Amino acid sequence: MLEQGNKRLKAERSELQKRGQEIRKQLNNVSEIRKLERTMETEQERISLRTKLRGEIQKLIESMVVYPLAEQYQKEPEEIEPGLYVTMHSKWIDRIQLKFRGGGKTRYLLLKRYVDTNPPGGVKPE
Repeated sequence: MLEQGNKRLKAERSELQKRGQEIRKQLNNVSEIRKLERTMETEQERISLRTKLRGEIQKLIESMVVYPLAEQYQKEPEEIEPGLYVTMHSKWIDRIQLKFRGGGKTRYLLLKRYVDTNPPGGVKPE
């Protein structure tokens, strides 16, 4: 029983390490793209690069669903409990569902809101 649990944890750890390496590689690629974009002299060159990147991203994504925000956007953070503030990230989007080609897992980008102990700017609303 313990041996099976240990094997499972080792396999899970190995998978997480592999995913971590992939993420670091992707972050390095993004950094390289941003450096390349800064070296371009004209706006047309930057537009061309972004168009190529969009095409590559479209090859990776099978489907994307955008869920609109169902509640009214609040510009200022709302204090829901003493010391807990809700801040909204997007005026229009609640979340985005991405399904990658090749049978990858469905991912969600949550843009609606987050809870923090400090409101943005560090100034507590009165």
